[in-house]
Amino acid sequence: MVALQPEPRLRRPFRSLAGLFLVVAVAGLDSRAMAADVLLIYDTLGDSTPALVAALEAGGHTVTYSDTEESSYDGTNPAPTGFDVVVHLNGTTYEYEMPDAGQDALVAFVEAGGGFLHHEWNAYEIDTRSRMLAMADLTLLERTSGSQGSITVETVSGMEDHPVLAGVTDGFEVTGGQNIGYARAFSSDPVQVLMQDTGGNDAVVVREWGVGRIVGFHHAGNYAAYEVLADPDIQRLYVNAVEWASFGSACTDDDDRDGYLAPACGGDDCDDAVSSTYPGARDAWYDGVDADCGGGSDYDADGDGQDSAAYTADGADCDDTSALIYSGAPDAWYDGVDADCAGNSDYDADGDGQDGGAYGGIDCDDTTATTYAGAADTWYDGVDADCAGDSDYDADGDGQDSDRYGGADCVDTDPTVYDGAPEVFEDTIDQDCNGVDSGVDSDGDGLDDELEVDRLGTDPFDEDTDDDGLLD
Repeated sequence: MVALQPEPRLRRPFRSLAGLFLVVAVAGLDSRAMAADVLLIYDTLGDSTPALVAALEAGGHTVTYSDTEESSYDGTNPAPTGFDVVVHLNGTTYEYEMPDAGQDALVAFVEAGGGFLHHEWNAYEIDTRSRMLAMADLTLLERTSGSQGSITVETVSGMEDHPVLAGVTDGFEVTGGQNIGYARAFSSDPVQVLMQDTGGNDAVVVREWGVGRIVGFHHAGNYAAYEVLADPDIQRLYVNAVEWASFGSACTDDDDRDGYLAPACGGDDCDDAVSSTYPGARDAWYDGVDADCGGGSDYDADGDGQDSAAYTADGADCDDTSALIYSGAPDAWYDGVDADCAGNSDYDADGDGQDGGAYGGIDCDDTTATTYAGAADTWYDGVDADCAGDSDYDADGDGQDSDRYGGADCVDTDPTVYDGAPEVFEDTIDQDCNGVDSGVDSDGDGLDDELEVDRLGTDPFDEDTDDDGLLD
């Protein structure tokens, strides 16, 4: 290889057919699920620039040319805003510095999360000519010298699985101008070397700078009309680099390629690592995945704010199909719905363990927990606490209320004693509650007390009720 400093552009015969035919080798690149919008800031519209553009488009990306060559780019022709990645070609226009406004716009673009690809002679302009210094953070290689000719580029051990190197031949040969030097040192967000040439120079490098991503190549692209950009492995590197840089940026971050951006980019994809998770996706309940990014619990299908008790240990919703049913919800009695998830019968309002009699139960008063079938019943309080259905004033169950509570039963502890009961002769008990016992003549008038009361209507305790001097 011959050491060199970049010379004013040398024209060589444009091998257009050869350059373009090389694109066929990368036509088999898979279209990307999430195509990147690329702004290509060109140095020349000729040479191998069209071949590179064709390869990028074959790889699924959309390419827009700048309105002017890179040495006249001022950040507005067009602005990088809205693009995913900027590809900066500087192989033929290195004698003229990009305007400061253009440099500042590209730096701001990457700082905001955009992707940036560059090759030589950017390091030449910074390190040899001390210009384009505003883009030092975007220029990943330092220049010691330069060369041109054929070189072999090899993968650095351990970097084989990096996405930028996917499908790239390890140890491919390319002819063109190259930088002699190594990765630029930064105090933070260091450069990672993916490939080197056989001379030990760093050839393909990447950097994640804040939320943006940068890829640098040590070749000089269209310099001296070399067809570096038409080389199949170089083109594959560019296609891969665009994808890596675009998916890594905070402003275009869609790592799972489901068409929805990550929150870091202002998007609403709640899990940018899973392509089946995005706003509006079909969401299966109870699998623990918020597939539609609704933000609610995956165990609360009815949206009442409580997880289903059937799927979570701390869930309290006993019916996750109705938003009106949850722990603590208002519960209307006797509609057959356990709306508050208390687990009790909807027909046992007083909570005494028995359903109301009006709804198929045996509780005669479902408003009082002390009234139910079999409950302890206190006589003469007017409450049928045991729901027996009998009078609370007929303790002996003879069918008559006690005479102390408006009834006719003179002894409410003996069911054989009540008004009109059969009277037992001379047993000293007034069974029929008429005040006397049968077989007894209390006033000695020869008449049975029972007869006097029931038949004669005379006083059984006065022998001459009518005071006529005759015994009654």
